[in-house]
Amino acid sequence: MESFLKDINEVPVRKLSEYMDFASFVNDIEKNGWNVFGTEIYENGKLIHSWGDTQDCIHELYSATKTVLSVAFGILYDRGLIGLDDPILKYISEPAKPCWEQVTVRRLLTMSLPGLPFRAEGDNWVRFSLNCDVNAEEREFNYSNISTYLVGVALANILGSDLGKFIEDEIFAPLNIKDYEYTRSPEGYFYGASGMKLKVHDLSKFGLLLMDKGVYGGKRIISEEYVNLATSVQQMNREGGYGFYIWKYRDGFSINGKWKQKCYVLPARGIVVTYLSHIEDDSLGLKQSLERNILGFYAPGEEVVETDRLIMRRLSPNDYLAMTAWDMDERVYKYLMGSACKSPEEPLVWLPKKDPKSKVNILMLVIDKQDGHAVGIYALNHVVERDVWTLSYVNRYDDWGKGYTPEGMKALMDHAVKTYGARSFEGECAKENTGSARVMKKLGMAYDHSSSYSKNDGSVTFESDVYVLKIQN
Repeated sequence: MESFLKDINEVPVRKLSEYMDFASFVNDIEKNGWNVFGTEIYENGKLIHSWGDTQDCIHELYSATKTVLSVAFGILYDRGLIGLDDPILKYISEPAKPCWEQVTVRRLLTMSLPGLPFRAEGDNWVRFSLNCDVNAEEREFNYSNISTYLVGVALANILGSDLGKFIEDEIFAPLNIKDYEYTRSPEGYFYGASGMKLKVHDLSKFGLLLMDKGVYGGKRIISEEYVNLATSVQQMNREGGYGFYIWKYRDGFSINGKWKQKCYVLPARGIVVTYLSHIEDDSLGLKQSLERNILGFYAPGEEVVETDRLIMRRLSPNDYLAMTAWDMDERVYKYLMGSACKSPEEPLVWLPKKDPKSKVNILMLVIDKQDGHAVGIYALNHVVERDVWTLSYVNRYDDWGKGYTPEGMKALMDHAVKTYGARSFEGECAKENTGSARVMKKLGMAYDHSSSYSKNDGSVTFESDVYVLKIQN
């Protein structure tokens, strides 16, 4: 298993210039009127491209501010002043509901505390926050500005002085950041969840700091141990994982703000890409242009199938973390032949063996265009001896009932007809699985015969119906 993990995270050494088209990226920004203030691209620590306002004006970071707080936390963590598994109330003396007694610092760093609203209200945010009914017994991703705010309050209390001034002296000064703004809570605490303004060039410095394992300009600011913790997956979510106020992104990580403030870091390739913008929608055009023109994830001619709401591309080993959204859910596997995974790494037993260019086994990762989360996997397998394409699909449980399967599978089947000459399709579902039967009918398939199938472990056998669709010339 370790060799599989090593293989998928090792990217062949290629110069960025071999697949990057910076001019097309800039052209997409200008042509589409995307409100991007400026962008920078670094390769192995050197600035190789920039466009727009990167060094003159400061711009809103929104939630990218959280990563600045993460670095501040890392400094105090490295000094032994705060522990990840300490109760947060060890550092905040305000009265709190009993449910807060078991809440650790780690739960707030990883946004894994159910019950918190998105933001605090009133004129005393600490009091508001500690009066929220949280559930420390359960662990699930719950994105809340309160989590970050309370960690900032704890750091200020440990210091016994202003956290904002600490950040200026211990982070901004060594990073040579001179122009900035940040906000405070009604009580006067540094607000680490949002409200900071920086230049594009200065946000890039945080990406470079993290890529170099806590060192910037030859000076260590945070430990390599802390960087490894903060940038690795500590809490799973539908976007692929979350660290300590840092998001998982493919084989690297990213710093994210509300309206497309981004710093992408891909350490294996030595790449840092930063842009600050203000685009108040959930469109993926800017990100897709970046991935196509700068990062080379969508090369010209790559097999991609799109619908109004979905984009589908060939599944790769790098997708194994996104797959946990359904692979570890027993509800999803009720009628599937396999069983739910016990660990996120289980798919790595078979994923690296799949040919991403196979013309007989079309295995596609399905992505929601609106917010970029992985919906599931849709597949077609060509049974050559019968010249029939069998279809299969699996969706994240929270995406059931949204009509994604007929929309996506219809597009994939049309793609197979046009690209691979498919003329016959077949699907099988348990008789009691009425939802899948409805999907088959929506795809234009008709009942053909009854059959049965068993789970791979032999635990259950299902009576089933087989549906077929033949394409007329």
